[in-house]
Amino acid sequence: MTDDPARTTAHTRRFDSAPSAIARAPGRVNLIGEHIDYSGGVVLPLPVDLFAWVSVSANAHPGLIRAHALDLDEMSEQTLDAYMAAEPRPGDWANYVHGTIAALSDLLPGDWLATHGIDLTLRCDIPAGAGLSSSAAIEVATARAIAALTGIELDPLEIARRCQQAEHTYARVPCGLMDQAASSMAPRGKLLAFDCLDETGQIIDRPADLSLILIDSGVRHALSDSAYAERRVAAERASQLLGVNNLRALLDENMPDRVESLPKPERAAATHGLHEMRRVNAAIDCLRAVDLAGLGQLLNESHASLRDTLRVSCTELDTIVDIAQHTPGVLGARLTGAGFGGCVLLLATTDRASGIAESVIARCPDDVRASLVLIDSGL
Repeated sequence: MTDDPARTTAHTRRFDSAPSAIARAPGRVNLIGEHIDYSGGVVLPLPVDLFAWVSVSANAHPGLIRAHALDLDEMSEQTLDAYMAAEPRPGDWANYVHGTIAALSDLLPGDWLATHGIDLTLRCDIPAGAGLSSSAAIEVATARAIAALTGIELDPLEIARRCQQAEHTYARVPCGLMDQAASSMAPRGKLLAFDCLDETGQIIDRPADLSLILIDSGVRHALSDSAYAERRVAAERASQLLGVNNLRALLDENMPDRVESLPKPERAAATHGLHEMRRVNAAIDCLRAVDLAGLGQLLNESHASLRDTLRVSCTELDTIVDIAQHTPGVLGARLTGAGFGGCVLLLATTDRASGIAESVIARCPDDVRASLVLIDSGL
């Protein structure tokens, strides 16, 4: 994949060597299906036209990884062995680069790191902490670039799995596979109905006149913080108490009465999870029937559950969602991503999207730092 001259020049200037391979990977927005990937649910993400770019070349220092983050103008330089042996530093951007290389290390040709090191330049235009999976995009772009540099072959699902491994081991985020799968597997302009239980994906067409508006709340989250992990632990604990492997196992039943007897965190996780899984199934039906009003209502219901039941929203997100839901022409709105900050997703018909975005942002109070990230018309 070719890169623009500015990024190629930056790599050459920093490392005195032109890149041998360049790769990119997109951020993603999850249309619906939040906090169910780690419970075996089906999720419905799609890629957006915001990308992480990674340029790589070999250096002559065995095992040495030199990574330059252009956006931050920061360098991370250490051997892969030293990185893998050190205590992980959650929140460090280098985890997504070095950690991905570490997760791929057993696949590299046996003597490659014994005779080469890697120089890497990272450029990312996906806002960090905005719920658009900048970390997964960096990981997938890194994996693609390293595969091209070293000659290994990786299918999209294997890339997603290795990148998830990097996130778990080095970034210390116990994420499901959705983000990496969406970045690695979803075609541009399509949705990916990704089954997190059997790790298969089904491509879903996107209605031609449906636009997605992403508005940044200005609130940043860090998924390595405890709140995200607490929700995942609660879901896992709910499954254990209910005697099933995951919450998905309860989906074909009527909501069992025993869910109501669970302790409060586990009850919230189970209640949200089961209803959200049903909403995803209904959303797929709406997409196939081009029922945009029905799809928008499902997004509204999803936000209410994330806000009131799972309690992963915040004042700024709720303010933007409320304004959007009372804006003529908005089909539906909800937080997207894990919550605790990040972006709000609005659905609108393409002919009204630009005016709607301007109207919602203009009506936000001064203490909500809302800004437009993207209007994605799927073209």
